[in-house]
Amino acid sequence: MHILVVGAGIAGAATAHALVRAGCSVEILESADSVASEASHANAGLVSPGHCFSWAEPGVVGVAVQSLLGRGDGIGICPPWDASFLQWSALFAREASRERWLANSRAALVLAAYSRDLQMREASIPLEAYGGRHNGILYLYDDRHAPSSHDADLLSSSGEPFESLDAAQLLLCEPLLQASNIRFQQAVFCPNDGTGDAARYARAALDAALVQGAQIHFSETARKLITKGQRVIGLETHRGNYQADGVVIAGGLASRQLAASVGYSL
Repeated sequence: MHILVVGAGIAGAATAHALVRAGCSVEILESADSVASEASHANAGLVSPGHCFSWAEPGVVGVAVQSLLGRGDGIGICPPWDASFLQWSALFAREASRERWLANSRAALVLAAYSRDLQMREASIPLEAYGGRHNGILYLYDDRHAPSSHDADLLSSSGEPFESLDAAQLLLCEPLLQASNIRFQQAVFCPNDGTGDAARYARAALDAALVQGAQIHFSETARKLITKGQRVIGLETHRGNYQADGVVIAGGLASRQLAASVGYSL
């Protein structure tokens, strides 16, 4: 199969790498002139299923309202507040019940843990290629915050190991925090989580894909998907048309316009 991948950020590069290893013929189209130059460029770099909980949690609607009124800093919400924003807000609020938060968080945690385990044992992209470390993450809480009462249940039910630490145990685990101006009262340590440089990972994945026969076209903007009946058969760019058996859309914010060309509303 010949597959086009739109976007050379971490999602597009990793997908291209997986596809070419599976035996596909792959071409990547990137609107910028380099790899991982937008959202993936300065990503936080946490590989963190241990804190992969849904943002739509109980109480978040009140926090959002306070932010809109300028009385809180928990969530940043900026104009335009158009019909699509109001529709999205209603859907977000619907998912903020305790039951939906638990279900969504459990699904996200399981998927993130599976993704992490695949990444960390991927021999073709070693940890040193992207500054990766796989020795756990400490999630810290000061005296104004605390882990959700359901966090431990979610981690346990998903098979994720963790330790709950009080202030004294935390300093034994990480003595460098003794020099901090902030006194953390508790923490959760997830030993299977890790860190890494997202942009470097994208470059390493793309390099590996290119070695195995993938091609990349920089400074080429995808305009719309080409269809035949119910099938996507190619892609139109500002330079011309490409034929393909399938198209992967990994273009970040630009994905919305591209998906709209075949009637999908992201």
